Amino acid sequence: MKKKIQLLLLISAYALSAQTGNVGINTDNPEEKLHVNGTMKAKDLILDLNSTASQIPELSPGENYSFLLKSTSANRITTYNVQSTGGTPTNTFPAPFGIIQYNIKTDNADKDWVNAYDTRINASKYVLIVNSFNFNLPVVLNSTSVESRRLGPVAQVYTYEQGGTWWIKADYNGFAPPSTTTTQGLWNVSLMIFDKTFARNKVVTVDLNGATTGAAATALITN
Repeated sequence: MKKKIQLLLLISAYALSAQTGNVGINTDNPEEKLHVNGTMKAKDLILDLNSTASQIPELSPGENYSFLLKSTSANRITTYNVQSTGGTPTNTFPAPFGIIQYNIKTDNADKDWVNAYDTRINASKYVLIVNSFNFNLPVVLNSTSVESRRLGPVAQVYTYEQGGTWWIKADYNGFAPPSTTTTQGLWNVSLMIFDKTFARNKVVTVDLNGATTGAAATALITN
């Protein structure tokens, strides 16, 4: 009998709240379509961003929010802090992923050569990938060998891990700006940075056994 009374009270509360278009649990004045005044437990939570994107506000300068990450293997939930631009600087990159652009001015003698630049970005916490790049000066062949003359200028721009941080290397191997150029070289390197909390690292070793083609035994990613 007690359960029936509780159910009746819940239905009555829903009916009263529904008149205003809002539903409240443990509150007589629901402020949203569903207002829960207390702890909520749900197996799955689905957001229809196509219909609610305009209602989801961006972080204001200085605001700091946290969201939850569930680890299925470790069976635990952790938090990830997100801070908008303009807030107090933290040790965490303020997004799960983003883009950083480096404008690197080169040496006057080696105008196109960035031998090693340490970004000091923690390689154990982040993944750094070259997104795009450009160089401000034309380059010409600086070798007289016949083999070199058959090649065109190909920029070698990449990131690599060393000493626990990410480094940048950039160069036109075998090519350089004309010796008469007085303008200082400038590389614009755009890098995508990912928090390793959201990116899994998998090393795959492949032996083609002298062939030029091959195929994985099984796909690492399946539908």
